[in-house]
Amino acid sequence: MGERPTQAVIAVIRMSGTQDVQVDASHPNTDNAAVVVRVGKSLLYLHELRTAEHLAEPWAQAAKLGKTLPMYSARDAVKPIAGMPDPAVITHASGKPTCQVNSVNDRGGQPFLRVQLGRIIYEVRDQHALVSCVETFRQARKMARLVFRPERANGRTPDAARAATDALQPPAQPAPTARTATTPARPRTSQRELRQHRDRRQAP
Repeated sequence: MGERPTQAVIAVIRMSGTQDVQVDASHPNTDNAAVVVRVGKSLLYLHELRTAEHLAEPWAQAAKLGKTLPMYSARDAVKPIAGMPDPAVITHASGKPTCQVNSVNDRGGQPFLRVQLGRIIYEVRDQHALVSCVETFRQARKMARLVFRPERANGRTPDAARAATDALQPPAQPAPTARTATTPARPRTSQRELRQHRDRRQAP
């Protein structure tokens, strides 16, 4: 049998100019809480506070490289394709996905930044697009601190805490058993006394 077919789907989002962005909260302060980050047609669900904080770091690094980008980029890289509209991208993230930031010098073209967050690659073509994303993920990190439940200071379960408390208690004294009242035994009558009693009853 041949190997099972596998694939890795990587989405590339090429951006030029100020982006249409939005940050929203889904089911805040519940077990299903998430921060939803939309950049154009891409939708990214962040399911943990540490994920939002982790994914904001690459954009902070990219902001330091912002001066290498043109203020306005050529629109040839983002022009529409006839017969096929741009697909929408929906991704979920938790934990700390692999991230990296690279500065790319396109031969014969303008330099741009490639910011990779897990399976999503953002190609930032100018400073306006960069500012949009930096501010969006900064806002997502700020919102995540309000959306997700704080971790419990005591990680023990109630059953474990109860067991630990019981172990520290002194052993319980056994309850006193109730004594049952006993009826005194009747004195036994000898055979001789029985015969004397019978003879007295039969005497005239």
